[in-house]
Amino acid sequence: MSHAAIDATVRGYLCQSFSALVHGYAGVAALHDGKTAAFEETENGILVEVQGTQLTLDYDSSTGTGEWRIQGPFGVYRQGSLEFHSDGTLALDGLIMEMDHAAIDLSGLLKKFWCDKRGEKP
Repeated sequence: MSHAAIDATVRGYLCQSFSALVHGYAGVAALHDGKTAAFEETENGILVEVQGTQLTLDYDSSTGTGEWRIQGPFGVYRQGSLEFHSDGTLALDGLIMEMDHAAIDLSGLLKKFWCDKRGEKP
């Protein structure tokens, strides 16, 4: 297997792993808050919805790059970029961090917006 093929395979695993982390952290945040989270795997990522607010992650595993977006009934609230690194770290809007920390941060933002739009406290 060529080096390029190995890199693409690793990036694919990283994308899948990050989706699983977001799934877990967002699901726990919703349950902890007495809410229900709905999850949908997309062709290139994941969609999480809680209380009408959605977190969408879209990746291109061939390049290791992607985008995230939080939106709801009032439009797009926040969006940014993702870049997976072969060492298991992730650049979230240019800030390099461990993937689990990025998943926690995005799940926290999702919770902030599902609460903010309903006048609740996160």
